[in-house]
Parts: sequence; structure tokens; C-alpha cells
Amino acid sequence: MKLIEKRLQLGIFLLFSLFSVLLVINSAFSLNASFLIQNFTNDSNQTFSIFNQDLLYDRYNQTFANLTFGSNSYMDYSPTNKNLFLKLCDSRLRPGQIVDLVYASFSKNITKSVLSLPLQINAIVDNCTLLDVVFSSTEALYPGKVLALVYDNYSDYLNKTPDLNISDLTYLNSVLNGSYKISVYIDAPPKVYYFSVDKVFDDKNLTIDRLESGLVVSFVNSSNVSAFEGILAPKQTFTYTKDMVGEEKIFVNGLESLRIKVINDPCTKINESGYYVVNNSKLNYNSTCMVIENQSQVVINFGPEIIDGDGSINGSLSEDSCPIVIRNSQNISLERLKTQDFRYGVCIYNSTVTLIGDASSYNIVGILVTNKSKAKIVNFIINVSNSSEIIAEDDSIVSLVNVSIPTAKLTSDFEDSIVNSVKQEPPKPNITGLLDIGQFVEYTPSEKNNNDSWAIIKFHYDEDILDYVTTDNISVYEYNGTFVNTTLTTFDNITNTTTTEQLVGWVNGTWKRLYTLVSPSEQLIMTLNLSNFSVFAPFGFKKPPEPQPEPEPQPVPQPTQGESSGQGGSPQPSGGSGQPTQIPIETNEEKPKFPLPLTLKLELPKNVTLMQGEAGSYFFNLTNLGNATVYNLSVFHEVLKGWDTSIQFIENISPQTKINRSLELSVYEKAIPKTYYVPVVVNVTIGNESREVTRKLLKVIVIPRGNLSRLMVLEYPRTVVLEPNSKQEIAFFLKNIGDRNLPNLTIKYEPNPCIEYINGSGFLNYSEEKTLLYTFKSKDVSKCKTDYYLKFYSNGKLVGFAPITFVVKRKNLLIKFFETSELKLFITFILLLIWTLITYRVHNSRG
Repeated sequence: MKLIEKRLQLGIFLLFSLFSVLLVINSAFSLNASFLIQNFTNDSNQTFSIFNQDLLYDRYNQTFANLTFGSNSYMDYSPTNKNLFLKLCDSRLRPGQIVDLVYASFSKNITKSVLSLPLQINAIVDNCTLLDVVFSSTEALYPGKVLALVYDNYSDYLNKTPDLNISDLTYLNSVLNGSYKISVYIDAPPKVYYFSVDKVFDDKNLTIDRLESGLVVSFVNSSNVSAFEGILAPKQTFTYTKDMVGEEKIFVNGLESLRIKVINDPCTKINESGYYVVNNSKLNYNSTCMVIENQSQVVINFGPEIIDGDGSINGSLSEDSCPIVIRNSQNISLERLKTQDFRYGVCIYNSTVTLIGDASSYNIVGILVTNKSKAKIVNFIINVSNSSEIIAEDDSIVSLVNVSIPTAKLTSDFEDSIVNSVKQEPPKPNITGLLDIGQFVEYTPSEKNNNDSWAIIKFHYDEDILDYVTTDNISVYEYNGTFVNTTLTTFDNITNTTTTEQLVGWVNGTWKRLYTLVSPSEQLIMTLNLSNFSVFAPFGFKKPPEPQPEPEPQPVPQPTQGESSGQGGSPQPSGGSGQPTQIPIETNEEKPKFPLPLTLKLELPKNVTLMQGEAGSYFFNLTNLGNATVYNLSVFHEVLKGWDTSIQFIENISPQTKINRSLELSVYEKAIPKTYYVPVVVNVTIGNESREVTRKLLKVIVIPRGNLSRLMVLEYPRTVVLEPNSKQEIAFFLKNIGDRNLPNLTIKYEPNPCIEYINGSGFLNYSEEKTLLYTFKSKDVSKCKTDYYLKFYSNGKLVGFAPITFVVKRKNLLIKFFETSELKLFITFILLLIWTLITYRVHNSRG
């Protein structure tokens, strides 16, 4: 028993000893790094002291001893900064190791060197080494904290694989002194936050204007986890698509540059850019609450909070009462704002503002936009007491996206206009089979600049509308009438009594049908640009019953003038049943180029995956669900800056017809690898005006660049004119901008009304520029013009595309004659004849 106790005691002792050794070893492995400066003394010994100051920015215009100096960076060994040495201490240091100083991301997974050259360890004394630091004028451009990384050898340094056991570091004791201003902007739908380093400041708060990609940016969420990391340049944007909750942070080169701020009292003045979260409500308040003035790049999230007025005529409903006032400010975004019981719900003066959810309720005026302001209102509910939902005046423009008022749900763009819900609807048009879609809105010109008032209205409709209304029979109608609210008093002389009657409603009104477009994919009913205002409402004809078989078809009488069985969106009045119906509309309308509305369905692939800088192609389907042929269509992407898109031109598409076409898309070579949602738009041209019919979002997954095949078309003729049934060689100056050779470069031919075929092939080496020739053969047509996209393929893979216009026409006979070889022979003969006559005359005169 005693033997067991002794062994147990010995085991515990050994375990404790091992634990102590591990503690010593672990502490020894903690690398100690610091900056030192040399002390100048009279003796021959060199001594050093810790440099606890921050490095200062060298300016070119600084002077010392009447000499101008400055590196436009954080250079050591200068009149601004002392000569710096780096002291590293660790038991594992050994000669031949490589040391680098870097900016690092929050997770330390991304680094950026700030040295001209890496440092090599030569001598080690007491586990420490001393290295002379040389900062680079082209690398150490920006403020930041610095880490020391130790590599086993130069090969590991080139491969960026440091010894992580040694480089478990804290930041050095000194920083490159300065700061950053982060801009914040929000857009929707879908909701996306845009961040960028808007300005860089040195230690004197002066702007650093360099634009090199040397900013190691980290976005850290409220759980202290890095959600984005990358190396960016000033002004370069990165995005975040999740909701903000507060305490999110952005680090730039290790410096905390933005922290999401919490507002405990919503009635405050916003004095600086940034992102704010409102943490409390304000109830029964009777004056202006939050003020944003002379600011930019501000985002405020109100969350579940509300700003509530007292509702009394002498308090918050007084003339100057407005809970949110924004003046002389740009790129201001308010999320989930809720105000109620004020005279104005929101007031915007000379500013650019985006409102995203929720509501302005029970105010006299929902939103006031004035003094040349621009406002975008997204997913908002506006329900006012007894006046106007939105007032835009004094050259102000408002854009609505999915905004609900009590009598309509709208997506609209308008300038200098007042939007009102229609609390009492005018009488319906007296048309057999015409049904109310359930949406009414009133637009009137604002009192200021009413001559410039215009609006485009788009009504949202629910899916169940298709159960009882034919989509291609929906039209927007305009009601021109007068709303009266008066008291009529009459006196009866016989009975000697007075009768009082209240007259409220619309009088002296007529309905007018407007040209209408319908987008089934977005469930929108839309008008063209309007400048005459009144009440607007969409109506649709009732769906006809299922057709019954008839024993013998009866001849259909030709419609008389003013009657038709055409589509509801066209100017011909008709019901969905096809029976002629007289409609009380004005007859001075211009006739459209083709029947409207248009009902087109766009189908896209689930997603498209492209590398940075890559060009790709995919197929889409476009279906005409209506009963009329649609002409002059174009399909394209709305791309980001640096991206490129082809355009698919479609001459016409017949009723109930599906066509399959392709679109090309190229990604910006420096696009951040992530998922993008790129709009694909279908436009139709009516006369000289192009109008959007439908759109859909394409999911584009961008992955890092790797072994890219890509060319750039540098020079070529944008318009090519050919004679019918002729060939022409066309030169294209091309450059290989990818990562591999491009063999078998061909232009893929796709059916074209002007061109019969395209022949030719070539080869481009890596980074080579040269001219390649391709032969184009025109069709035997007397006259043809088409816009076309040339698609270059290498071994069957798309590597680039470029727009071109082909024109086929016969040349004038006189011009053609002057280009022939017979003409050249004729001119030569005439010149010889003239020469002979001159020679003969000279010879005779001498004789």
C-alpha cells in the first residue's frame, strides 16, 4: 500500500514538473518585437532605447536646415523619423531566417509588406537579434499597425508561409500615425451596404492622396468574427448584405476606423459620418427630433423604435413640426424609420436620401422633398391623416420602389409632383366587363415649378388578379374631373324652410385610356411618361368563359370605327370577350406602333459562375404571353463599373411564342470574389422612345482568377458596309490579356439578316498584340442594316466579344464605275492620248 502511495506521489510530482516546463517553454516561444532607436554618446559603445512614439508622415514640402525633404510615406532615418531598428527576441531565432513587417487583417490571414526588402537575421545574442529597418516609399504609404513575420528561409518568404509558431505576435509598440474616414451607403432592393475608405489622413490630419492598393480592410461583425477581408485601394468599395445590429467594426491596416454607433436618444443632431443604430423611441413629442445637416455617408437604422408626436394642433401638428429633418446632406440612408402624429413625417431639403422601410403614419403630410432634393423610398408604408402622402417640389425628384399608400401599391418616378391616395373613388367607367384592379392614386403638380412636373407610374398587382382578369387586357385609365366638398343651401318659399345638403365627390369627369405596359415577372402595370395629372387606376376586362364548341362557325362582322376586338392595352376599346364595346374615352390619342400592353416572360439559368476578368455566355428564354407580335426588343445586363455586356437584339416575337437566345457577360478583373445579382433587362422601342418591359436578377458567382483565357479587341471598324453577295476582309487588332496562349481564334457565326458567313482563324501568344484578318460574306439582299455582337472563341471557349454594325447596300452605278479596272484603263488611254498630242505639237513647232 505504501508502495502505491509513493508511486502516486511521484506521478503527481512529475506531472507538476512537466506542466511547469511547458509554461516556461510556452513563455519562451512568445516572440517579443519592438522598435529601438540608437543613442549617440561620446563613448565607442552603441546603445539603444525603445522608440515609444508613432511614426510621422513625411511631406515633400517639409524643410529642415533650409533643405526640402519628404518621401510622401513613413520613411525612417529622416528629419521626421529617427533611424529605426527592430529588436526580436525568441529562443527559436537562428541565423538565415527572414523577417518581414506587414499590415495584417483582423484574422491575420491577409498581410501586406511595408518594407523595401525583407530583413535577414545574421547575429543572435541572448536569443535576440537587432535589425536595421528600411521602410519603402512605395509600400508603407498608409497609416497602420505593423506585425513582424518570421520565415524559416527565403523560399518560404516568397511563398508567404511564415513560421506561425514564432509569429504568434502582438502589434509592435509604434504605429504609422494617421487615420481613415469610412463612407457608408445603402441601396435596395435587395438591401446592400456599401463601404469604402473615403479619405486617408496623416498625423496632422492632412489628406494622403495616394491611390495604391495598400489598405488591408477587415469588416468584423458583432460576434467579433471577420466577415470580410481584402486588400483595397482608397475609394474602392466592398459590400455587406446582412443586417446590422450594432458594435460591428471596420479595421484598416489594423486601425479601428469605424464602429457602429448606438443612439440612445433619437432626438439628437448627427455630426459625423458613419452607421448608427437607434436604441430607444420618443413618445408624445411636439417638435423636431433628429437633425442631419451638412453631412454625407450616414446610415441610421431605427430598428423597432418609433418617433411619436402629440397630435395636437398647437404642438407637433404646427407648421414647423417635423420629426426628421435632413438639410444640405448627401448619401443619407434611413432604415426602418417609423414616424407618426406630426405635420410632416420626414422633411428633406437640398439632400440625397434613401428611406428603406417602414412607415410614416397618421401625419398630415407623409414625406416632404424640396429644394432640389433626390429621394429614393423603398418598401415603405405611407398612411396620412387627411392631406398628401408625398410632396416633391422645387426641382426635386422622387423614386418609389414597392411603396404602399392606402389606395395603391406603387413603383414610380416623378418630379415636382404631389402623390395622394384616393379616399373617395370617382365613378367607374361604364364599360361592360371592365373590372377594377383595386388601385387608385392621384398625382397633381406641385405649386413650385409645376410646368416641369412629370411622372411614370407602375402599379403592383397580386398573383390572384390573374384568376379573373386577362393580363394582356389590363390598361391604366386617367380620370379628368373635379373633386368637390361643399354645402348646398336651398330655401323653399312655399314651406318657408331651409334645406342644407353636403355635396362630396367627383363631378364632370371622363375616363381616358393610356398606353400601358405589363410586366408579369415583376407583376407591374406601368404607364409611359406623363405630364398631365389626375386620378389614375388600372382596369382589366373580365376573363371570358371557357369556349364552347359551336356546330357551325358564324362569320364575324368587321368592326366599325371606334370599335374593335383588339387587346385591352391598345387604343381600340374592347372587352376581354372580344365583343365590341363603346368606351367614353377621348379620341385625340396617338396610335401606338403595335398593340399594348406587352406580356413577356423572361427565364434565366439558376446561376452563372465566372472568374475575375472572364467572359462567359449563357442562354435565356423569352416568351410572348400576349396575343400581339412584339417588335424591336433588346435584352442586356445592367452591369457594374468595369464589367461588360453584349446586347441581344430581337426583331420580333410572335404571340404565344418562346425564343431561345444567348447573352455574354464579362467580369471586372478586380471584382471581389463573391455572389452578385445582376439585372437582366428587356426593353422595347416605341417610336424614338425605349421603355423597359420586364427584368430579372441573374445570380453571378465570381471566383478568384486562375489560368484565364481572355482577349481584348483594341481596334476594328465599328461599322462595315458591304455590297450584296460580296466578301470583305476586316482587320482586328487584338491583345491577349489572359494567362495562357489563345490558339484557333475564330469568330462564331450566328444567324444574321445581313451576313451569310464569317471565316478566319488566328493565334495569339500570351500577352501578344497583333492584327488578325477575318472574311465576312454578305447575303444577296438589296438593303440591310443590323447591330451585331462578334464573339471570339479559342478552341471553342468564349474569350471576348465586341459590338459591330453591318450595312449591306448597292453602290451608286457612277461610283461603282469609277472604281472599276475598265475606268482605270480608260483614264490611262486618255492620258497617253494627251501626251501624244502635246509631243506632236511640240515637234511641229520646232520644225
